[in-house]
Parts: sequence; structure tokens; C-alpha cells
Amino acid sequence: MNTPLDTGGIDWNVLEPETGILLFSQPSVADPYRYITKLQIDRRLWDSAGFTTNARESLYADFDGDVLKIARDGTRRVKRREATSKGVVVEIPNLGYLNVGSVKVGVGNGSLLLRGEALI
Repeated sequence: MNTPLDTGGIDWNVLEPETGILLFSQPSVADPYRYITKLQIDRRLWDSAGFTTNARESLYADFDGDVLKIARDGTRRVKRREATSKGVVVEIPNLGYLNVGSVKVGVGNGSLLLRGEALI
């Protein structure tokens, strides 16, 4: 069982789902038994976490089965794929099959915390 992530006391019940966020997994081209998770997020949310669009900025992801955390430290490297004035697209390898809807976003101290309802 995964250890719950420190969410900084975010009350998920008072947060409304954000629009314009996609969080889904798809099979890897190299190995169809592995999944790559993609996150497409609005640029204002990305910037509010203190992240830049510099590809050299090291970001990592952790997932405890409920909350996905993107921060400057963690266990899985985040790969930035696209950054425009409207949004940012990143890939996170090896999270498993993760497809969620109604994503709620909490902005922590130098981190993004995402939580959503599982889609089948």
C-alpha cells in the first residue's frame, strides 16, 4: 500500500473541478504493457505552482493511488512535451493505468496536487 502524500491540509471538498485539464494514460509504443500518463494543464495553474516552461527544470511526480503530486522532488521524472501561452503538456512514465475526470487542483508550495474521479 502506498504512503499517503502530504497535501498540505488541502480540503478537497471545497475545491471545484478545474476545466481544461486532461489526465490520462495510454500504452507505451515501445512496450504495450507499460503506460505513459499525460497531463494537459492550463498555463495559469502551471505558473501558479512556480514552475517554468524551461525544459531543463527538473520536475518529478509521486502518486499514492489517490493524489498525483508534481514537484521539484519525487520518484518519477516528468517530461515536458509542449508549452504554449495557453497550456502545458507533460508525460509521466510508469504510473500505471490512470484515467480521471473532474480533476481538482491544489497548488502547494512549489507543487501541483491533482485529484479526480476514476474513469473506467
